[in-house]
Amino acid sequence: IVVRTPPSSEGSVGLAVVNPNGRSALAPAGFLYLAQRRVMLSPGWNNVTWAGGTIPLTPAIAQLAGRVDWIFAWDSEGQKWESFAVAVPAFLNSLKVLSPGQVVWLFVTESAPIAWDQPLP
Repeated sequence: IVVRTPPSSEGSVGLAVVNPNGRSALAPAGFLYLAQRRVMLSPGWNNVTWAGGTIPLTPAIAQLAGRVDWIFAWDSEGQKWESFAVAVPAFLNSLKVLSPGQVVWLFVTESAPIAWDQPLP
């Protein structure tokens, strides 16, 4: 199902579903607007899309500090991988910014799943 909603403040709102035959159902608190998106990351490699706006990488991943070692993103214009690694000098890290819809590969060092809360643009 594809749902298009008008902008709203965070919180629950009513949801009406109307079938092609005209029958409908109403759920008084059937939809929840969130100001952020929570992504659950598994131990090891994860392929994740960034949901927020354009932002420097460091604040975007601050919540993951100490739990992620490597991050990679494909630069389609330059036809190369950009990377960020915790254990290397900063000048070697080429991945500096995340953009809306950008896909990143990241390696979670934790032994259990962790949450990454991303702001919505």
